[in-house]
Amino acid sequence: NSLHEFVKARQELRDAESNLVFLERFQIQMGVKSGVLKLAEIELYVEADKPATAAWITEHMIPIKEIVSQSMQNKNYDDFITDEAKEVLKAALLKDTNSFLHKKHVDGKIKRVYISQFVMSD
Repeated sequence: NSLHEFVKARQELRDAESNLVFLERFQIQMGVKSGVLKLAEIELYVEADKPATAAWITEHMIPIKEIVSQSMQNKNYDDFITDEAKEVLKAALLKDTNSFLHKKHVDGKIKRVYISQFVMSD
């Protein structure tokens, strides 16, 4: 039974890797805090539900990046500082990108958004 579980978990990991798409490293201006312009760099990946969706996202990267940029445009320092705030951001990105896929009649969706790197200026 444990061998079956191991093989299944390994296959799920392979599936997730094949559905993972690197979007970009985005630079965000988060406004001024204590008289200093705050900047952040955020590196994002998305996990599609299947390889065909991942391929569609890769082929349509420019509008996907624009949607992500727009979603992060009106954010400020406090929208990024805590883990909870980052989860809210990921949920908003997931909603916005899936809405775009739906409008384009894509038979698939993004399952998760990952922040692989997050750097803020002091």
